[in-house]
Amino acid sequence: AVGASSSFGRIYLTPAFVRSNGIRPAPANASLLIRLHHGAADHAAFLRHLADAGLRGVDIPYVQQTQTAAVQRSIRVESQALWVLSAFIALATLAILGQALARQTYLDLGELETLCALGLSRGQLAWLGVLRAGVIGVAAACLVAPVAVLLSPLTPVGLARIAEPDPGFALDAAPLILGTISVLVLTILASAIPAWTAARTAATRAGSSGSSRERPSALPAALSRAWRSPAAAAGIRMLFQPRRGLTAIPVRSAVFGATLSVAALAASLVFAGSLGHLLGTPRLSGFTWDVYVAVEGQQAKAAAALRADPKIAGYARGGFANVRIGDLELMAVVLGGPGPAKHVITDGTAPATSGEVALGAATMRAAHTAIGQSVNLVLDQADRHPKPKPVRMRVVGTAIVPPNPYLATGLGDGAAITVTGLARIDPGAARQLGGLPFLVRFAPGVSPDAGLAAIINDIKGFPNPVIVAAERPANVVSLASIAGVPVALSVLLALMAAGTLAHTLASSTRRRRHDLAILKSLGFLRRQVRHAVGWQATTIAAIALLIGLPAGIAGGRWAWRLFAAQLGVLPEPAIPLTTILIAIPSALALANLIAAAPARAAARTRPATVLRTE
Repeated sequence: AVGASSSFGRIYLTPAFVRSNGIRPAPANASLLIRLHHGAADHAAFLRHLADAGLRGVDIPYVQQTQTAAVQRSIRVESQALWVLSAFIALATLAILGQALARQTYLDLGELETLCALGLSRGQLAWLGVLRAGVIGVAAACLVAPVAVLLSPLTPVGLARIAEPDPGFALDAAPLILGTISVLVLTILASAIPAWTAARTAATRAGSSGSSRERPSALPAALSRAWRSPAAAAGIRMLFQPRRGLTAIPVRSAVFGATLSVAALAASLVFAGSLGHLLGTPRLSGFTWDVYVAVEGQQAKAAAALRADPKIAGYARGGFANVRIGDLELMAVVLGGPGPAKHVITDGTAPATSGEVALGAATMRAAHTAIGQSVNLVLDQADRHPKPKPVRMRVVGTAIVPPNPYLATGLGDGAAITVTGLARIDPGAARQLGGLPFLVRFAPGVSPDAGLAAIINDIKGFPNPVIVAAERPANVVSLASIAGVPVALSVLLALMAAGTLAHTLASSTRRRRHDLAILKSLGFLRRQVRHAVGWQATTIAAIALLIGLPAGIAGGRWAWRLFAAQLGVLPEPAIPLTTILIAIPSALALANLIAAAPARAAARTRPATVLRTE
């Protein structure tokens, strides 16, 4: 086959296609795709056979192991992002599950007091709640595996879906067993605290003499005093008075569940905003220039043409060099002098002299060095005579270096040096510093297409020009395929939070029929009863937003910084303030919309019918 390749992509053409379309590839562009009997294990032997045949100078830019490593690195990045998002879903789900179990435990509090009076100990009462949760967990675990298998055709997503050779239904025993056990264990753990609390409360009440009265809380009194509306005062007081028995309302678990859902929603929005910011900001991946331009000769004329172009903000002189630190093969980004293109530094400072270097985070770990220590850099040209000598340089910072497609390096690998540092590593380059390529930055507001067209026009007629647009690394590009996942997660978490609120309000209205009947007997109109239920929803939403939003933003920033450090990009979280500010009134409006149905049911309460049964 004939392969047309570049640093950023390739297309393979069959010999029949080449012949039928009259394509005549130049010998320099033709290549052979060779498959060895034992794969990468035969690579060294294959190179020896080439050397014995006098073909030592044959260029072998790609091997399967190199390409596979690059693909696996991109898929691993997507997997890490999905794991972070899955953690947000797990937190919200656990909160909702714990709230449902706590509500059921509160409902059974009267029966637990009776069992305690019959002789059951506090521990036995707690085990009753745990065993009941175990039965629920077993039922849920039995549904997990079949549902996961049925949904398996929807996975994997992103780049992994392209690389998957056999998409469709999948049955992987280990993850299914682990997921089933996790569902059972988490269900039991979610019930442990409510079960123990209910057992302790039941034992305390059963052992006390006389009727126990609820101690009024200062919080509802303070909140209700903030508004003069009787409906607001009644709604807030009903929300924060948990009661007992059939009228029990697990207020704390309801507020906790809504707060955790809001926090997970805010965290996912921050993660989604930071991901979009990364995809749209090349600087975070190490590219502080838009186009790499190289010409042979006439450097002064090319520089004058670029300076005179209004679509170009400026340029820096620099380029790339393959170097080594011990056995590590690296690509060094060379920059120096004035210009908008600068090294991207996450820690420490940028190299400023010929004896300074900044390393990628992964390279720094692999070289077992740190800022303030020194390393030996040597030009990676083994066939050069005389052989290049190592140069001692001091590590002054941690840099974001764009990956090298030929070495299968990723973000976090590489080095950053100055132009004078290159002259120390490669004395032969000292005579050619004036011929270094141009790293060009477009003027603000100039689109990539318009900027490229301008550069092509500027260097038209120059000998052997090379123009390479600064493209995002493959690891970052692959994340674009899952950019919609955080948004879908945000919608899912919003639905979960809405469901939690709806269940809480419906339960509260049903179990507080006696309180509602008394309010109507005291003169409350139907409108005021509806407003009281609406105030319950508004109060829950307000508390969830007040606590959940700051916690979620902080958690999202922390998760993104951790993920960005693993990815090897500049950890710059982006908080979607507009989205969050819109979400605040939207959440309050949605809470009142959800409360509409329970409020209408509460307004239809008939005091005579309800109070006659007392």
